This record gives sequence, C-alpha cells and structure tokens, in this order.
Amino acid sequence: MAKTVAMLTTEVAELTGKRHADVMRDTRNMLSQLKIDERNFASVYRDAKGEERPCFLLQKRELMVLVTGYSVAMRAALGPQSRRYRRAS
Repeated sequence: MAKTVAMLTTEVAELTGKRHADVMRDTRNMLSQLKIDERNFASVYRDAKGEERPCFLLQKRELMVLVTGYSVAMRAALGPQSRRYRRAS
C-alpha cells in the first residue's frame, strides 16, 4: 500500500518562523480557494499544557501550495526538512 507524505501545520509554523495561528488562517484560506473541505485535513496536537488544539495534517500537494505563497526563504526552509514529513497511511 502506498504511503502519503504529510506535515502538521505546527511543524510548518516552526520551520517558517510563522505563528501557528497564521499558518492555520493561511491553510483555511487556501483550502477554501481550492474548494476543499478543511475537515479532510483536520487533526489535533497537544500543547505545552497537554491540551488538545486544532491543526491540519497537510498532504505534500497542499503543503507545497501553501508555502508557495510564502517567501523564498520560507519555501527553502521546508525543502531540507523533507525528512520530517510523516508517513500517513
């Protein structure tokens, strides 16, 4: 069975130096413009207090679409981090 490459929006925020709230906003805007139901990518992470918070688990295609709207430096920051992509079934 083929595996899909994906990354959490929390990781995108960390790698690009953007606030997670801003990455979430950008992701929602992108998915809306692409007419994709954001529930398809909905996920959660645990914050420093151990509380569940919303995030998105973006597939490689959506991740690349998102970061192409960011600066060249931000796109470059994600390139070498491909080892951090998680394998999703």
